Amino acid sequence: MFKRILCCVALVAIPLAALWGLAGLAPPWYRADEMYSAEDATAAERLEFRVQQELHRIRKDEPAWTIRLPDKVTNAWLATRLQAWLRGQDIKWPAGVNAPRIRSENGWMELAATVADLDGRVCRLRLDPRVEDDQLGLELGAVSVGRLPRMLPADVIVPAAILDALRHELPGAVLDLVDGRAVHITALRPLPGVLEVDLRTSDVPLN
Repeated sequence: MFKRILCCVALVAIPLAALWGLAGLAPPWYRADEMYSAEDATAAERLEFRVQQELHRIRKDEPAWTIRLPDKVTNAWLATRLQAWLRGQDIKWPAGVNAPRIRSENGWMELAATVADLDGRVCRLRLDPRVEDDQLGLELGAVSVGRLPRMLPADVIVPAAILDALRHELPGAVLDLVDGRAVHITALRPLPGVLEVDLRTSDVPLN
């Protein structure tokens, strides 16, 4: 009888130990401690400048245009420019959430960050970006910790501040320029290693 109980305990404990070990491992693509060089920081700054330049360009003959945001450069921007940008926008980053990184695939993106409430483990969110009625949206799909299978409820492991931001605090898809024109984000298209953003520049904001 005692041996049978031990066997039952082992059958439960071994899978749980394996899952706990997987939870402590970062996904292969994620590097929280990745060091970014001065060249990476320059590339991130150049990306920010290029986006601003493209947004304000006169496009009477070609109002529809696309910009490509490679994951490598976007992650460098997240590591070196995000906090300064947030301060400029008067946006408070969720406490205890650090080293955000993204990965783009066909039709979806994965956002990962270390979370203090998870003892510094990596929380992973699969997101489906979209544009509907001039509003940006991020549909939250699978959620995981470390390398665990994606089977965990979002409201248990994802900080409430992040869930609130995904549900309620996303900006609109229309950017009004100071000269009276407007830039409409019309589509977000994740591809392996890059996010393509389709936009259209109009002379006046559309209703």
